[in-house]
Order: sequence, then C-alpha cells, then structure tokens
Amino acid sequence: MLASQLYKGTERQQPRYYDKKSGLDKQEYFKKLDESFTAYVGNLSIQTSEDSIMEFFSRAGHVKNLYMGQTLEGKPAGFCFIEYMNNQDARYAVQYLNQTKLEDRVIRVDLDIGYNPERRFGRGQQGIQIRDELRKTQDSGRLSLNQIQGSKQGIGYNNRGGHYNRNNNHRFYQNHNNYKNRGKSDNRGRYEDRNQNNKRKYRDYSSDQNARKQALRESSQDSN
Repeated sequence: MLASQLYKGTERQQPRYYDKKSGLDKQEYFKKLDESFTAYVGNLSIQTSEDSIMEFFSRAGHVKNLYMGQTLEGKPAGFCFIEYMNNQDARYAVQYLNQTKLEDRVIRVDLDIGYNPERRFGRGQQGIQIRDELRKTQDSGRLSLNQIQGSKQGIGYNNRGGHYNRNNNHRFYQNHNNYKNRGKSDNRGRYEDRNQNNKRKYRDYSSDQNARKQALRESSQDSN
C-alpha cells in the first residue's frame, strides 16, 4: 500500500470561518454561505478603483453588484463585496481569484453570506478594518488608525493627522485648520498668532490716527 493511500483522508481540513456577529447559528450560517451569490474581497489597495475591481472579477462571471467598504468618513477601507448572478460564479471567484494579484497586491476572496448596508464599514475604530487598526508596519496601500486620528504613535505620521513625504521632506496635512489652532506647538501656528497681533496693533494704531485727525478737523472748524 502506498504511503499516500495510508494518509488519505487523514489530512486536517482548515476550519471554516463562522461570523458570530451575523445573528445566525452555525447551521443557518453555513447553509446560507454555501448557497450565496456573494464573494468577499479583502486586502485591496485603497487606491484601487471600482472599474478595476469590476473588470478583474468579471473573469469569474457576470457581476450583478459591487459594494465598496468604507470608513466612517466615507473613504475606501480596502475591502468590498461582489454579488454575482449565481452561486457557481461566486465559487469560481473564490477558486480562481483568491490569492491572486490585483494591481500588484495579493487579495483574499471568500464566499460571503451576503451584503447589507450595515456591513459597509470596517469593524475597527473609525470604520477601518481591525487588521489595519492593529498593524504595526507602514502599508501605503491601506489606511491606518494613525491616518484617521493623527496618533503620535503613527509611523511616518505626525500628531496633527498629516504625513511626511520622504522624497522631498515636505509636510502635508489632512486638516489645514490645525494651523490656526491656538496653543499648538507648530511654527505656523505661532506665525499666525504673531500676524494676528500685528494686525490688531495696526487696527488700534489706525483707529488712534483717525481719532486724532477727526479731533484736528473739529478744532480747526471751531477756530474758524
């Protein structure tokens, strides 16, 4: 007897993922999953367009709907749901497109029980995905919590929600109003304060000058 025959049927199968937040028991969940027309796509680049996704997943069959995942701010969150016309096409997508590259990024494709509007957001903070929330390394194709919140712990990000361009050492900011915040340790904030003080002094000086001119005119009229 061949060794392969001895071990046939003894391989441990990968346990199927069960989403406890689906509101279904395991039997209902897996039944719905097996009959689903929908595929879940993960690890997308946030720069990948809907047109690129549609073209790529049309290889498996006719795409009925594409639902893009997003953050609470409405930015792409790097995942989506592809709804096909039938279960077989959804299975083809999983079989042939899982672990392939879309725009130089390896994507994950799995069967999904189906899209609903409540699932359009990631489950991490601010609507990003949990894996991005926990990630410690920089990934230019994904959002991070540091980009959303401007965390001081962000790699390559400052504490005001901006980021550094390492090619020219230029600083960009997501929220330019932060320059005007008082009490911030930012040079441009101090310059803003200084300019405001100078403008205020000039207005006071101009008011004094106008008052003096008015007084001179009135005194000259009285003398006449």
